[in-house]
Amino acid sequence: MVNHTGIRLIHAGLALTIGVATLVASCSSPPPQPRTAGSSCVSTSECETNLCYVSTCLEPERDDDGDGLTNTLEAALGTDPF
Repeated sequence: MVNHTGIRLIHAGLALTIGVATLVASCSSPPPQPRTAGSSCVSTSECETNLCYVSTCLEPERDDDGDGLTNTLEAALGTDPF
């Protein structure tokens, strides 16, 4: 003899699990977009330019302080690009 109530409960549990998984997947936020130069940052991976210095995304080839050294070179040397 087949226990139809048990089978229905299994199907209901499976349907609930699939429904919850779908809901969670649809509610997840999209991946963060890279930040532009001038935006705040914590690490270089957050910047589209891959250069985060003192919590600011920088343009690597610019010379923000006008001393003749690019921001990339100043970051490598440990000098202040501002």
